[in-house]
Amino acid sequence: MLWVASLSEPLPGHVAKGENRRYDREMARNSATASRRTKPHGPHLTARQHAAREAQILRLRKQGCSTEEVVEKTGFRRSYVAHVVTKLLRAGKIRRRRTGTGNLTARQHAAREAQIMRLRKQGRSNEEIVEETGFSPSYVSRVVAKLLQAGKIKRRSPALTPSTWRDLDDERVQTLIQMIKQRATLREIGDALGCSHERVRQVMCILREEYGEKIFAPEKPSWTTGEAAKLLGTYGSRVTALCRKGHVPATRRGSGPAARYLLDRKGLEVLRARLKQAEDR
Repeated sequence: MLWVASLSEPLPGHVAKGENRRYDREMARNSATASRRTKPHGPHLTARQHAAREAQILRLRKQGCSTEEVVEKTGFRRSYVAHVVTKLLRAGKIRRRRTGTGNLTARQHAAREAQIMRLRKQGRSNEEIVEETGFSPSYVSRVVAKLLQAGKIKRRSPALTPSTWRDLDDERVQTLIQMIKQRATLREIGDALGCSHERVRQVMCILREEYGEKIFAPEKPSWTTGEAAKLLGTYGSRVTALCRKGHVPATRRGSGPAARYLLDRKGLEVLRARLKQAEDR
């Protein structure tokens, strides 16, 4: 005679124990997954190590360092630093940095514009003004565009016109070609020639259609961090961190946290050896 258990009847002892064990394993697995999700910034760290890192970030923030500067000084991941900074802000241990220009008075705006106008008249580029004054690149670009529109300053060099785009004897076209061969960015080229990066892109397209890709072929092979990472099958952020710490020889492009790096053949070989050494550990 077959025994059929109804939903209202209790399960036999051995079945109940098996269900309980399965339930306990499932709950433990869910708990471990939840803990990993709530601590994505280094679950392998102990509570004391977390506290030491938070104290270090707190000290740097109180010294006036931005999140990017904290990342550069400590070597922590940016997501981890942002997570800790948000936690400290909610706890009231630090205050939000006021780095924007929205809280400046009209007199402070005028003083900044006068400073930027004086530096532009001395022949400084936007990047040089950013390095010297500490203003954000977007703020400097806005002020320079405003001054150009008002006629208070002139462009650093005559703009590239369609008649000169195909003229290889033009000094500015030669400068553009040389800077492209050196793997300069469109913005760097635009600042050097006194035009927008969009105009630089247009000139590049015209020259590429007219003379082919070989006109931009670099004299020495080089790779950006993204290209090197794709070539070696790793992450671009990992390559950038190794270049920033000096573990891989590279040419620094730009300044501050937004700096980029360019690797030559020697730097690529050192990077390959570093990655292989890390895999063997």
